[in-house]
Amino acid sequence: MRSSTVASRRPHPPILPWALAGAGVGFLAGLLLGERYHHRELARASVRTLRGARPVRLSAAATARAAANLLEAEAGLGIEGLRAQGLSAGVVELAGWAPSRAARARAARLVATLPGVDAVVNHLLVRGEDDLPVPDLRIADQSA
Repeated sequence: MRSSTVASRRPHPPILPWALAGAGVGFLAGLLLGERYHHRELARASVRTLRGARPVRLSAAATARAAANLLEAEAGLGIEGLRAQGLSAGVVELAGWAPSRAARARAARLVATLPGVDAVVNHLLVRGEDDLPVPDLRIADQSA
């Protein structure tokens, strides 16, 4: 005798209505969020609220003055002809003559610790290294 077992089959729930309902809810959520965040200023305000209070950003000139005052007040650096220039908000360029490589690096590190300074362009030159005369190499003076 043949025994045949028939598996009981349950009918599958219809997928199409659930898919349409999910797409509709997603569409409505997109519309509502799009209306809320359509304007950039509203979006920026929401991001600021999430991030919390940000420090006050100084102007380029104020940042340069703060850097120059800090380096002039620092004892032992001995930087001659110091010029601190603000290139943009948060970016300071240093120029002048430092007595050593260590003083040059220390000056850049000190300025980088100022609040509001994001980058330091260090154009400080080192006495005894960067002021050596460049040999005059002309092609006519060389032998073949």
